Amino acid sequence: MSQQPLWNILADLGRKGATGVLIVRTAGMEKRAYLKLGFLRQIDSNPPDPREMFGVLLKSQGRLSDEDIRKSLELMKEKHIFQGEALLLLGKLKLDELDNLLTWQQNIKLFNLLSIKDFTWEFKELPPEKIPKGFNINLYGNIFLFLKKTLTLDEVKKYVEDNFQSYGIPVKPPPFNPDECFMRKEDKKFYEIILNASPPMRVNQLFERSPFPRSETFITIYAFVKMGFINLQSRIDTSEFDFKKFSELYKDFSETMDYFQILGVHWSSCSEEINGALEKRQKEFRVRESDTPEIRDLKAKILKKVEEAYNFLKDEKNRIEYRKKILDKFAVETGAQVLFEKGEISLELRQNIPEAYELFASAYDLVPQNLDYAAAYGFLKYKRYKLIDVQESRKGEALVDSAVTKNPKSYYTHYYKARLLEEKGMIPSAIQELRTAMGIDPSKMTAKDMMKRLTKGSG
Repeated sequence: MSQQPLWNILADLGRKGATGVLIVRTAGMEKRAYLKLGFLRQIDSNPPDPREMFGVLLKSQGRLSDEDIRKSLELMKEKHIFQGEALLLLGKLKLDELDNLLTWQQNIKLFNLLSIKDFTWEFKELPPEKIPKGFNINLYGNIFLFLKKTLTLDEVKKYVEDNFQSYGIPVKPPPFNPDECFMRKEDKKFYEIILNASPPMRVNQLFERSPFPRSETFITIYAFVKMGFINLQSRIDTSEFDFKKFSELYKDFSETMDYFQILGVHWSSCSEEINGALEKRQKEFRVRESDTPEIRDLKAKILKKVEEAYNFLKDEKNRIEYRKKILDKFAVETGAQVLFEKGEISLELRQNIPEAYELFASAYDLVPQNLDYAAAYGFLKYKRYKLIDVQESRKGEALVDSAVTKNPKSYYTHYYKARLLEEKGMIPSAIQELRTAMGIDPSKMTAKDMMKRLTKGSG
């Protein structure tokens, strides 16, 4: 009895470009697989396997009845033809679908052949003209699907878990053509993730990127290993990958990225996020003992760019001007709206006045003709400077008053006028402005919450 599984024997014959017949003998049956230049052409059974008979397979798919099969068998005997031809004459099949159905039958024969466990085998070379014309059977694709269908989680889980910290290294060149081997797009996608990873990913990281459920990921990784597409290695030298990665990053930092991108934050970020980004980048690019001198030099250059970006963006005025420079390139109106909405969140939910002030100031700086932005910025300007700079606070108040005058039908102009009046201690006037705002847009919760607060729930 053979110690090799049949899929391994067939795959090896395919790799070698063999031409001949693989004869597999098992209890009471002999199966023959014909190959030409490594391509599988046809599989026959002697005696015929009842599970693989054409009519039986079509009946299992609901395509034929018992009566259809009986008539086709009679016609086969009468005219000495194959069952497929008999079904064509009976009108049960169309000519343009016959080849596909016969190939499907051969795929089932291949699956049954691969499933045999106790067998003996021999391979006989034959001249090419002795090989049946046969069918275009996808040998490697069917082998891969066979492995995925027949492997169980219990068989593979321990092996894969024992290698969780190993790296999945793609074999180059691959043992088989991936386009032939991976008939399902998810299998091909997963293989390409492994193939294109730089540096190679550890097995536990592959689970995070897998398109499959966890149980199928175990089986797929194991099938990749068994077919020789990847090797699992406990250690690799990542210096080549790291040098390439940091070289490309330094180039991006120097040529294409703005300061916000260099720090890894959104262009609307304020001081709190900017400070956190510096610390994160410093950790990301800290020098390690294993770094080569070239990588250490690149990291130092990258950190210099990071510190340059931080030293510029830590200043509020610089951030406001820089945002305008960035947004002028593509979307001033949209950018201003994003800043305004983020400012509302900072003011109402986070009570972060410095951040809200900066965001409203940026929105107003981008679109000064927007009176909602003017009112919001004017209110916080008044609030910020009322105790330290009377002249600046008056500018803020004038901005709010002008916005209300120019756009008396805006919810925001009246709402921020109410906020300013509350700051000045003019509660009755603030309540009146709130009523006006709520009349314009009754759905806004900010005015409702403020009204409850000012009237202690009675308003």
